[in-house]
Amino acid sequence: MHDTDIEELKRKTREQVLGAIEGLEAKFGVELQSLFDSRRYSSRESFLEFRARITDGVNRYQGFDADDQNTSAAKDVELEPNIFISRYNALIVRDYTGKKVYEYVVSTSKALEALSKSTSTAEFVATTMGSTLIAIGVPVAIKVAARLIAKDTLKVALTTAVKGVGLKSAIVAVALALAGVLYW
Repeated sequence: MHDTDIEELKRKTREQVLGAIEGLEAKFGVELQSLFDSRRYSSRESFLEFRARITDGVNRYQGFDADDQNTSAAKDVELEPNIFISRYNALIVRDYTGKKVYEYVVSTSKALEALSKSTSTAEFVATTMGSTLIAIGVPVAIKVAARLIAKDTLKVALTTAVKGVGLKSAIVAVALALAGVLYW
């Protein structure tokens, strides 16, 4: 793969993720894109401010199902949340290089973007299960793992985990994961 091909893939990936960030801005009524200016913000400052802005927007958003209105947002969401995938998918992805890496990043970004549009726990769970992701963020992953060890199905484990941390917190984790992809 040539350097020009890699640069084109980077550009397309950036456009994809910026489009998702624009969607978050529109949905939650917040401004986020200025936070990606490395001349104004360090990476840490940017993520802290991103988390604060997206949390505020998610908390003000009135489009969640009634059952999800009272969930908390972001108190336990780490900066740059981890994305968890199955062992099977991890064994496949670990050998990716070049263009395959960027294709994987784009497909993961699209999955995160779809998750960010969820307005209910059921929708969030269905979208997660339709992707190659198992969980976003350590709090959800820990709850999913505990439920899987207890022999729950992935759907039940994920539903329990998302309800446990709150849909709003899960959406904030997704938004921060998208921001992490963009920074990368």
